[in-house]
Amino acid sequence: MGAVFFQVAVVWLVFTVTRSAFAIGLLFVAQTAPNASFGLVVGTYLDKWNKRGTIIYTYVARSALIILLALSLLNVASQIAVILAFVAALSFASSFSHPARHAIIPEIVGSDELPFANALLESTGDVTQLLIYGTSIVTLVVLGALGTILLSGLTFLLAAVTMVPMTGITNAVEPRQLSLRSGMKEVATYLSRTPTTRNVIIAFLPIDFFFTVATAFPIVYASVVLHIVDQSFGLLLAALTLGQIIGYLAAGRVVKGKSIGRSLLFSPLLFAVAIGLLSINTSLAFALGLFVVAGLSISVYDITVMSFFQATTPKRLMGRVLSTYIATSLVAGSIAGAVAGSIADMIGLPTTYLVSGLGITAVAVLLLSQRRIREASF
Repeated sequence: MGAVFFQVAVVWLVFTVTRSAFAIGLLFVAQTAPNASFGLVVGTYLDKWNKRGTIIYTYVARSALIILLALSLLNVASQIAVILAFVAALSFASSFSHPARHAIIPEIVGSDELPFANALLESTGDVTQLLIYGTSIVTLVVLGALGTILLSGLTFLLAAVTMVPMTGITNAVEPRQLSLRSGMKEVATYLSRTPTTRNVIIAFLPIDFFFTVATAFPIVYASVVLHIVDQSFGLLLAALTLGQIIGYLAAGRVVKGKSIGRSLLFSPLLFAVAIGLLSINTSLAFALGLFVVAGLSISVYDITVMSFFQATTPKRLMGRVLSTYIATSLVAGSIAGAVAGSIADMIGLPTTYLVSGLGITAVAVLLLSQRRIREASF
């Protein structure tokens, strides 16, 4: 919940000040680059530390940073640099909490229930996102951007408190048994000896790149293409989130260990169709429907990939492998954020969407020729 309030407020602040897709791209880089840069290092510590404690401490740290940002913005004239600095610090903190949340799941459920458990985890959060995005106009008008940021910090603190009663989560390895160097060497050896896992990580870098290009700029789409009030971009985010909820609930029941290869290929193609149609659309109603479809395809993809890694990775390597996957995905996102804003400013967002749709289609067709990807299972 806290991350959603924060996202709505900072995107609105940055765009209203700059009116630039490039600035939104820089914001996305700040949100992803630190997380991506420290992924493998963080994974080693996740396998040494108690994951429940890691989540609690990082949520408290994120709460403190967000509240400090809200106070800082009251006293500075140049908001953009301050926002980017704090967003980067929050990204570093999330590099611990994000993989820790997913690494806990295999300790709670069996491999057959991983898709459903992941779907339940993600869809629960997305219901909250849907409510917040759908009421973003009211939130920004009533509380203002700074008030919304402050509310975000308080919700992270509440989330940390709710984690305190959780018990039964153990360390993957004893802290003294794993140094940073040996931990990184062990996961590199594991990936070199498990070609399917390695290929899934590498092969979907282009997919993650185009996902980011297509979903990073709803506020620009709302303003430039649909010509609606800037704060209304929350409606597009709400539609995207609704699609993700539907996709998570469907994936939790439909995705099975023996069929993940088909899911990995079907979901990007569905996304490509949605984003390609967005490139020629000027209707808000049709855009909302297409964002629902895009969200659905993203969530099916997320559940499939995450369940595959959770089911096939040894417990002692879980934190490192998940951190590597998340960091690799964010590398693609960071690159996309860095270049997509400039591209959208130069050639226009509709053309950028069209290129993204064609790019995803080309990559998916190429992956169809890879037997290891088609037959991936757990």
